[in-house]
Amino acid sequence: MASNGTATTNNPWTVPSGVARMNYFYGQLLTQRDLFTEQRYHLELRRLIQREAFGTGTVAGLRVESAGPTADTSVFVHAGLALDPDGRELLLVNKQCIVVADTPKQPVSPAPTTVQGPAAGTSWSSSTTNLTNALITMAAGVSSQWQAAFGRDDLFSPGDPRSLWIRLNDAGLTEVNPDSTASPPPDPSALAALATLLNQIPVPPTFSLKQGHLLRDVLFDQLVGTTYLGLQYFERGTDPSPTVLDASCCGNATCFPSRHEEGVVIVAQDHPFPELPDPYREALEKLSDELVQEENSQPPAVSSQSIWQMTDYTQTRAIKANGPDATVTSGPGAASGSGSSNVTGSPAPAAVLSPPVQLDCQKALCEVLLHAWRGLPAEDPCGTRPMPIVPLARVYWSRFRRNPSGQSRILSVDNCSRPLAPGVPPVRALLAALTQCTALVPTAPRFEHFTPPNHGQINVDSSTNPATVVVRATSPLAPITLNSWEVYYYPPYNAGSSTAPAAPIWSMPAGSLSLSQSFPSGGPTTTISVVQAPSSTNPKVTEVKLVFAASAGTNTMNFLPQGTYRWRLNVDHSITALGTSTPVEGILEGVFYVPASAS
Repeated sequence: MASNGTATTNNPWTVPSGVARMNYFYGQLLTQRDLFTEQRYHLELRRLIQREAFGTGTVAGLRVESAGPTADTSVFVHAGLALDPDGRELLLVNKQCIVVADTPKQPVSPAPTTVQGPAAGTSWSSSTTNLTNALITMAAGVSSQWQAAFGRDDLFSPGDPRSLWIRLNDAGLTEVNPDSTASPPPDPSALAALATLLNQIPVPPTFSLKQGHLLRDVLFDQLVGTTYLGLQYFERGTDPSPTVLDASCCGNATCFPSRHEEGVVIVAQDHPFPELPDPYREALEKLSDELVQEENSQPPAVSSQSIWQMTDYTQTRAIKANGPDATVTSGPGAASGSGSSNVTGSPAPAAVLSPPVQLDCQKALCEVLLHAWRGLPAEDPCGTRPMPIVPLARVYWSRFRRNPSGQSRILSVDNCSRPLAPGVPPVRALLAALTQCTALVPTAPRFEHFTPPNHGQINVDSSTNPATVVVRATSPLAPITLNSWEVYYYPPYNAGSSTAPAAPIWSMPAGSLSLSQSFPSGGPTTTISVVQAPSSTNPKVTEVKLVFAASAGTNTMNFLPQGTYRWRLNVDHSITALGTSTPVEGILEGVFYVPASAS
């Protein structure tokens, strides 16, 4: 090495890794410390390679399934192998039966009729009026029963997967959907069954709704229990041996375990496990972002009109909405503006296609791997650090006995939301086989970060600064089209007052980005607007803001009433840097609250 600290071609750097193995020689005195070093070398490298080559999660097996009607509180966890975030093997060699459900709750008897379901013979096959009226009536009954705000859309909204009926149906509570092949909206018998279930729930005498939470989530938890299953590594000492040759572990002899037996702890709890580093998810997100950036740097390969006419998704959406004879033309060459669409009954002009954009997958994958190193696993020789829990499954079960009797209380098992660790080679092979490194449709950017955090408090101060909800994109976008941004207001929980949000208090009308709105609580007029940051004219958008602004001369603390707010954003944006207008749709939703001291 040169004296100034720079390397020369004749003096390369030699950097020890800190990982050492034993070097045996004749006559060497071996102690416990030496044998421990030998084992540690193999353990560290094996677990390091497993962590980086496979990732975290299930490698094979470990399926979770109901134990059947005769054991309606239990599930089977089948044998299999998983890896934890440090590369430790989680090996389950035999099927295990695990209790996941509590003792069934006793329904209210006699059951009240506060929540009224549709009358027998009700039908809404030809009109949605009967459905709307039934939902309003049921929601009003729930509000009266719990003395808390609960609206029609909380009960059922076809575009809201968090609405109560859809969540119960997805959890497998077949009582609310006797025909499992039916799709929303629910038929009258399904709503009537749901009303029966809601009436049997005993309302706690000391019930109060926590700030930033909604009654629909409480009702789901009152009907359906959720148990999270996971695996945790453990080891224990076995085969005690004495420290003196030919002695036995009797009397005053000192003995120590001569073996370390490895195993797993099957953990069952009623709340999600702490989030683990997931190399697959992180690599997928980073790889998508790399491809988006590369696509946005490419020159246009096809015209906007051509790419829209070759997009099967857009054609399918128009045909579903307007019949088999409809076609769609969209994009900058359509009726108006980027991303607009025009559905007609006449055929679209023939598309002239250019070769698809060729991307450098090797470069994108290289950039991901160059930033993927997480360092060596932390050392913990005394075993004081808690072992991480690797999720296996989410089990939904009925808190009440099922009707008809004899059905298992285990409703459904979500096996596939767990982290998976199939290894780098099959993932790379799948990527190459499916894409051939050709972007037939531009990669979709993601909206993932928003403030305030879900169920958190919005920033409301004593000045005239506006309160904002911020949604951020993972990469710059062209100006986006917002189908709708809706805000629902829930007054604070107060026995005797249950004003329900039958509809959004505010929704962004077409062609408008701001609107003045008076809140149902009688608060002052508030201007609600949408801002694309840094500005609506900036060709690259990185975030979108929902802004609650005070009227002139009014402090922010005086214009946003106390209570809970639920917002929903339907996004329809396009990647226009390629000269395309490919639709990317999604729904984001969050809940925040304004405390009493800020209203």
